[in-house]
Amino acid sequence: MTLLDTFSLALRNLRQSKLRTFLTTLGVAIGIAFLSGMVSFGVGLQDQLVGRFTQSGLFDSITVTTDQAGQAIVRLRADVNAPTQVALIRATDLTSGNVLNGSFIIAQFTDGSGTLTAIPTTWTVTGPDAANCAANVPVTYYIFGGTPPYRIQSTLPGFANIVPSVVQTNGGSFTAILTGQVCAPAPGAQITITDATGRTIAVSLISTPGTGNPATNFRAIEFSPGDVTTPLGCGQSLIEQVFGGETVLADGTIQSPTFVVSTLGPNVTATISGRLLTVTRVNSGTAISPAIIYVSNGVTQVQLSVAVAQNCGGDQVPEVLQFNPSSPLVIGCNVGNSAMTTITPISIPVGTPTPVDTLVAYSATPVFGGLTASIVGNILTLTRTSAVLAGSSSLPVVVTGTAGTTSVGPATLYVAPPVTCSP
Repeated sequence: MTLLDTFSLALRNLRQSKLRTFLTTLGVAIGIAFLSGMVSFGVGLQDQLVGRFTQSGLFDSITVTTDQAGQAIVRLRADVNAPTQVALIRATDLTSGNVLNGSFIIAQFTDGSGTLTAIPTTWTVTGPDAANCAANVPVTYYIFGGTPPYRIQSTLPGFANIVPSVVQTNGGSFTAILTGQVCAPAPGAQITITDATGRTIAVSLISTPGTGNPATNFRAIEFSPGDVTTPLGCGQSLIEQVFGGETVLADGTIQSPTFVVSTLGPNVTATISGRLLTVTRVNSGTAISPAIIYVSNGVTQVQLSVAVAQNCGGDQVPEVLQFNPSSPLVIGCNVGNSAMTTITPISIPVGTPTPVDTLVAYSATPVFGGLTASIVGNILTLTRTSAVLAGSSSLPVVVTGTAGTTSVGPATLYVAPPVTCSP
């Protein structure tokens, strides 16, 4: 059978099965059209998505030409803050339309040990005793290298307060202030330092209990005569005796206290020597009344309230003198025993007595023998010089004052029994 015979036989079969021939031809045509449409749709959708991402700035598109060897070389650079991720790259031949897709990994490098430096790398702070870590203790670190600003963060919550939390300059510093609420024995808590490019290093802060005997109790701190309600005049002082404050250690040892004093408010000062607390109203400016005086023994803190003149430099004229503590003033039996009182000048224009801002000079004279009087500022001290005091059971001491050309007083302070002591 020749080729012509074969071709004739095929045409005769097609004419005999026209419906089957039509359906077969239609199915092949539809399949080819559908396949071509899907391929075109996929390529168009991909091009559209790439175009939108390119316009949004998420993708960059560049055009390069080949060199003499037929190679096109492109250098890719990741953003400094880019996290670790898989990146896609697509190369398209603009002449033929051929496309080549590829991928690579961007790995974030945050180890700043070769770029950043902080000194010291480790701080060690020891607590006051075996039961406690240090509290309110500041330690300072300095940062060099990298790219400022630097972000500082403690990895142990509640361990330390970081000030400032952002360091703006190369060579700048930050301070970690221990809270004392959390201890961090070696290797300590980590404080991370991250620069503007994301590079990070860490420094250590070790906080451990001390070795001393911990305090289990303490004796309450008390004042004598205590809170003062009569305002302290300008330039005047008062003296308070401080009692208690001894610390009892776990083994029963009693430690004598060392007091620290501070004041709240302007133009009022407080100093302490041994157990004598001196409070002074400065002879100028305004002050908050009452002034609050804080006294601490390192374990506990108490406060003393002292009324003071709110404004100094006024023109009130003192009329009378008052004492705090007032009569009767008790002096012990032994020779050398003494007692102190504060003298306050008072003006009584109409109604309530008012402390005077004017500075007053004082003098005091005991009426009977056996007592001596001395005055420093407005503090009067009476001292026993004899075991037996002459006179009655209530001994007067006459106090006078001078404010410029104005005399104030006299006022009488009485010394109460025991006035006679056994030899």
